[in-house]
Amino acid sequence: MRQAVAHVKATFGVSERRACSIIKADRKSVRYRSCRPPDTALRERLRALAVERRRFGYRRLFVLLRREGEPSGKNRIYRLYREEGLTVRKRRSRRRAIGTRAPILIEARPNARWSLDFVHDQFATGRRFRIFNVVDDVTRECLAAIPDTSISGRRVARELTALIARRGRPAMIVSDNGTEFTSTAILAWAQDHGVDWHYIAPGKPTQNGFVESFNGRMRDELLNESLFFSLDHARQKVAAWALDYNTRRPHSSIGYLTPEAFAASLTATGRAAQRSPLDENSEARHHGVSSEGQVTVRRKLRRAELMRFFRDLPPCLIGMEACATAHYWARELSALGHEVRLMPPSYVKAYLRRQKNDAADAEAICEAVTRPTMRFVPVKSAERQAILTLHRTRELLVRQKTTLIRAIRSHCAEFGLVVPQGARRITDLLQLVRETHPSTLPQAAVLTMQMLGAQLDALAVQIRTLERRLLAWHRENETSQRLATIPGVGIITSTALAASISDPKLFKSGREFAAFLGLVPRQNSSGGKERLGQISKKGDGYLRKLLVVGATSVIRRARTGVTPSAGWVQALLERRPSRVVTVAMANKTARIAWAVMARGETYRPIAKV
Repeated sequence: MRQAVAHVKATFGVSERRACSIIKADRKSVRYRSCRPPDTALRERLRALAVERRRFGYRRLFVLLRREGEPSGKNRIYRLYREEGLTVRKRRSRRRAIGTRAPILIEARPNARWSLDFVHDQFATGRRFRIFNVVDDVTRECLAAIPDTSISGRRVARELTALIARRGRPAMIVSDNGTEFTSTAILAWAQDHGVDWHYIAPGKPTQNGFVESFNGRMRDELLNESLFFSLDHARQKVAAWALDYNTRRPHSSIGYLTPEAFAASLTATGRAAQRSPLDENSEARHHGVSSEGQVTVRRKLRRAELMRFFRDLPPCLIGMEACATAHYWARELSALGHEVRLMPPSYVKAYLRRQKNDAADAEAICEAVTRPTMRFVPVKSAERQAILTLHRTRELLVRQKTTLIRAIRSHCAEFGLVVPQGARRITDLLQLVRETHPSTLPQAAVLTMQMLGAQLDALAVQIRTLERRLLAWHRENETSQRLATIPGVGIITSTALAASISDPKLFKSGREFAAFLGLVPRQNSSGGKERLGQISKKGDGYLRKLLVVGATSVIRRARTGVTPSAGWVQALLERRPSRVVTVAMANKTARIAWAVMARGETYRPIAKV
């Protein structure tokens, strides 16, 4: 802009103000002179690093400066980098066909997988040599970089044996189909050492992308920048560069840490998150971080791959949403030595960022599982889940029974056949159907009613069978027997509470347990003003329904004055509607049930004075 203004002034002989008006430029911008300090020391250090690391861009130079204590931000370093003309020239690469690329599956632990490959170069005399590279795919460490003029399959086997003695055995090794890697010596070595050797598809180097990327960095930063005069000289230069790569060079794919620092962070206990549920054909999203918060794994797993993945991981903390199949996976993963914590999905939602998808959900779970204020769901045993299955099935059959009764009543009413209300009266109605004259009730309608009646009888038998199983478990379970001593709590409610609440001490008080069941008013308070509405209806709706139904029977008996709580109920009925009193009684029953479960005592009625 300044050059344009100067050109207009020299060509037309006009003032600066007129020149700025002609080209529509702001005069303040033209007259502005920067007051920034010269940054002489920073520029000199930046140039020195750029000379030392000729193939480093401004991002890696910025990381190196930060390690030295330089407080300048990335934008400032980028400006100085451009002003000093330090931009790295990009080397043109040959065009490659673009195809579908599948993600490489790795496991977040050292020695999970090694990648092998060769890099070729030549001495100053023109004689060629090659470098045998071994890379850890997880930590990105260069485990070995061995230059020599000739490296056979037997030499590869010897070098791998020495490397295993220093570092440990890998779970898998990946290589291309070169003659050295497909030789008899390598096949025998892999069988003797119990290592799973995987060969990539021919013509698919991206399947071995980790070592290919490492080879590119070695060629760009070492081989293209150095002349090698002898094999000893090459060995010295390669060893020095490999040490610098592992201990000093920042790596962009692991958060600009060095491979050595990243490997050290993985040795500490990490945490992982899993999205559930999983059916036979679905996929689960996994997100894992180390103890320092560095992301170590982001991947999808199918159901068949899940146990194999976590079996190979060291013991860690795993967080999951408490939804369908979560308790099963929690039991299975706990058996592998992991610590599994289940969380309500509504509590995890607060840690979700912007967009909602499986990857974002897994990251939110990973963040929420370490919060000290997070409330966790205890893992249910298989026995408790089996008892709850009896309850859910009984509830389903009762709903089906109610549906059949309504259908029979409505169909009969179309022909003028009506009996008093009540489920027990349906037997009288079916008897009336059989005795009605065909002129009033056609034979087709009679056949339909008989079919519905047969289904009703079969449902009644199945419901009685489930109730007998619940009664047998009730007689074996001490907690269920103690809960049954509470007024308004029968066998159905006591077995449901005993099976659902595995650890009542997770609740601080009976009031908190009642709030968990949704038997407290919903709050909408603000500015110091208390606004209480209807009950929140949070938590387990089945338990809440059973408690309310039991409280209804207590209220009915209390009207006669024969129950211990009759005085309290009658005083409340004088001020509140009966349904409100019923919910209040259910709240009180829930608090009593918590005390019975937490303290290991039976119900003690209030002594009459």
